[in-house]
Amino acid sequence: MPRDEQEYFHQVSLVKNDRLERIRMYKAAFDQFPKIHYNTIRKLLGHLQFIVSQSDKNQMTVDNIASLWGVTLMNTEARSNEPYNHRDHVLVADLINLYTEVFPENPKEMEQEKMNNHRDHVLVADLINLYTEVFPENPKEMEQEKMMLQVLKKYSNQPHGNLNNVKVSGEFRVWIYLHNKKGETYNIAIGPQKTAYEICCELATKINLPVHELILEELVLNDNLIRPIHYTEKVLDIVLKWGYWDDADRKDNCLILSPIEKYNSYMIETTKPIEGELRFADCKSKNFRAFMFAVSHGNLRKPIEGELRFADCKSKNFRAFMFAVSHGNLSCYKDKMCKQLFTSWKIEDIVWYLGNEPKRSPPSKHTITFISKDGKAIRSKSSPWFGNVLAFSDEAFKVLWIGIMWKTAHPRDFLPPAQHINIMNT
Repeated sequence: MPRDEQEYFHQVSLVKNDRLERIRMYKAAFDQFPKIHYNTIRKLLGHLQFIVSQSDKNQMTVDNIASLWGVTLMNTEARSNEPYNHRDHVLVADLINLYTEVFPENPKEMEQEKMNNHRDHVLVADLINLYTEVFPENPKEMEQEKMMLQVLKKYSNQPHGNLNNVKVSGEFRVWIYLHNKKGETYNIAIGPQKTAYEICCELATKINLPVHELILEELVLNDNLIRPIHYTEKVLDIVLKWGYWDDADRKDNCLILSPIEKYNSYMIETTKPIEGELRFADCKSKNFRAFMFAVSHGNLRKPIEGELRFADCKSKNFRAFMFAVSHGNLSCYKDKMCKQLFTSWKIEDIVWYLGNEPKRSPPSKHTITFISKDGKAIRSKSSPWFGNVLAFSDEAFKVLWIGIMWKTAHPRDFLPPAQHINIMNT
């Protein structure tokens, strides 16, 4: 795409709240392209859109395709040495998603294309059949082809297609630490479907604990943020999302296998009371007075609400807001009565970590940082901080909120099951 056109297309991709307007603007811009450029971009985007339509089989989602093709489609001689630009990713993803509306099908053109494809088919078939007569044989090339055939024959005769029993390449491997970053490490192969639970099963004997007493952790941002990984999460997805982060944010990230007991206070109901000072007014009084309250013996009911200190990725300063967890959402309100919604997040769509980026200097050490589940915590001039941070008044209050968020995200399977053993094989 020409350099002088790119800025306009980037601006169009940012018009997020008006799909029809984006389609109109894209179409108008493409209509100004020379015909050969128009046909090329249409054909290429159509091919990418077809690949994305098969993402359930090939794992190539819009985001994955856009990550690969964004820099390629937007590359020019003037930009050849520029680093990865997230705006290219956003633009290409948008064009793929809107392909059928930006390039509507024309029956006449489709029929003509079908005829052209048939003519191309006939021509190429004829050239292949007449290849040796049209292109006289070259002894050197014939010898190369002969060697290639020998290799292919040897390959096809090997069990499972494994040539000389050489290990097939392509598997992705990660290091897993036991207990902490100073513990033993194990290099584990992970595929697209491998879960945290499967890794726990694989390493349970190394840490001498049963599977249901283990949890995989994600340690990121120079060891400042850590989170428990739910046992159903796919490990490859976790590792790949680091690729969207800045180099400084991902360079020392790792996965740790730990005893789940360190998270018992968040995941398991206990009889230990939760105490704190609250303002209270009964049905007889308008005035609020300070009292100490406690929740004990599991008498915990949803939803929950309270005042928390909050800073988003655009601000270092923390401000007081009323927050609530209700109906699967973490909601932020402008008023004390939780009537005027400021913003909200679906709990199933966010990932939260214990801790915060040190430079943010929160008003309390009891914090969590959360980002979108797609993992794209990309810093920019307008958003210089990593994720959104909530600061709690004390540890008990943080435990209360995290416990409810964890159980809201995983209402029926928040703890890993015991490993099943086939006694017939023992």
